[in-house]
Amino acid sequence: MEDIAAASSQTPPDNERHRRGIAIQGLRDLLYGDTGTEVVVEYLDANDRPQRAILQFAPRRDSACAQFDPSLPPACAEIEVRRLVNDIGYLRFSGFLNAVLDGVLQAINDLHDTPALIIDLRGNPGGLYFVRKAIASQLVGTPEVFIRYQYRDGLEEAYLDPVTDAYPGEVVILVDEHSASSSEEFAGSLQALGRATIVGSQTPGRCLVANIVPLQNGTILVYPFAQTQTPDGRVLENNGVVPDIEVALDRNLLLQGIDTQLEAAIEYVAEQMRK
Repeated sequence: MEDIAAASSQTPPDNERHRRGIAIQGLRDLLYGDTGTEVVVEYLDANDRPQRAILQFAPRRDSACAQFDPSLPPACAEIEVRRLVNDIGYLRFSGFLNAVLDGVLQAINDLHDTPALIIDLRGNPGGLYFVRKAIASQLVGTPEVFIRYQYRDGLEEAYLDPVTDAYPGEVVILVDEHSASSSEEFAGSLQALGRATIVGSQTPGRCLVANIVPLQNGTILVYPFAQTQTPDGRVLENNGVVPDIEVALDRNLLLQGIDTQLEAAIEYVAEQMRK
């Protein structure tokens, strides 16, 4: 755990959800490197027996990459779209990046006829404001208050764009300890507007408006300058998004291919369809 924690940045907020997420992110960081290099992974298998594997880094596949900020390395994300039982739509994208925006909007359009749409933001660390706003607009349709930004000298309200043919079905959003920043604004705001039901585990509360400044010694300075609030005034920093239906993942069930959080979302949609 010490090696994993050392491999990741220790950033605020200081709560257990965020610390757990940072530790897992550190593990992920150790599994990325230059193409062709190798890493040794030791782990416990399904029967808790120690195993050892040697992995060789290969180029990314089926992902879109973009420069989030000139001071930062490129960020990459992928999209997964499918139809579940009872024709429920499922959409997962791993970052609010401009490189995936067209694909996400196309997916919502392709799933327009489904009775419900499950949006999986688990593991999504955030991204760009205009991306989350564009996606949320396609789910709401009217120019509602999307997010509130509290500055030292005042409060600013940001509004969604009007959309003539917004997605009409039920919306469920899956979140976890890695759903941060833009994911928290997106999920928390749609929850506050009554447009989405949130399922999963509480998000970390890593959600502030910040500037990124490169320094002369090659490092970068990231400093917050505004506080993010949902339309009903809830502060997301440190508090995160609390799911309407809290469900934890279960290792034994995962080994059987059962995703308890996704199953809870499907069951919730089924209940709504029976009403």
